[in-house]
Amino acid sequence: MLVSNFENGAFWILAILVIGCLALLHYLLFREYVEQKKNQIQRYKDFEKLINLEINRSQSLSHAIYQHQDIREKTDEKLEVIKLQVEGMKLREEKGKID
Repeated sequence: MLVSNFENGAFWILAILVIGCLALLHYLLFREYVEQKKNQIQRYKDFEKLINLEINRSQSLSHAIYQHQDIREKTDEKLEVIKLQVEGMKLREEKGKID
């Protein structure tokens, strides 16, 4: 009878320990889940900052390209005017030599 009571008590202690261990494992799993969720949110925020930085860099590069094209067009126009002036000067020299 004493052995039966001991076995009964041991069974309940083991059952409580198993339930306690399961509860502890669930707690640890949930805590890890919450921490991973926070890390994921932080990674999303960092990624969003990186995307915004890349967008700003791309916009500034696009603006620089536009300015470069504008300067190039103005320079080409000035170069064309200079070429026309040089041709005009050559024609005047040739007319001056002929006359």
